[in-house]
Amino acid sequence: MNEEIYIIGQKAFDFWGISFPPEAINAICAPSANKAYIENESRDEHGSRIIIHNPKIAKREITVEMHLSAKDEVDFDTKYERLMLMFEIGNFPITYKDVEYKFIFQSCSQFSRVGNIAKFVLKLVEPNPKDR
Repeated sequence: MNEEIYIIGQKAFDFWGISFPPEAINAICAPSANKAYIENESRDEHGSRIIIHNPKIAKREITVEMHLSAKDEVDFDTKYERLMLMFEIGNFPITYKDVEYKFIFQSCSQFSRVGNIAKFVLKLVEPNPKDR
């Protein structure tokens, strides 16, 4: 599954050393919610009026776990610095099965490292899920 994932057009594992657990792929591919419908609550009527004409998709905020793996300390430092630069830039496009999800990096809520393997838990935003 991870062989089909690209980050900024580069194979996630080969170039970045990044792999995603299945739960992360599920979060990336999950459907988007609709924006709230227009509602009107009137004391003159029972219930509510909900207008569902021309529904629009809401932005998505997801939490994704990913792992960085490297063959040695030098390789780890190179991949880690490359990743930090991408976080600083903010754009975090992930392509899975020929669909490019245009995420924006918000924060890293969790980080742990053991040797040449690191775990990141990222908060990402997809501002317009229709723009894929």
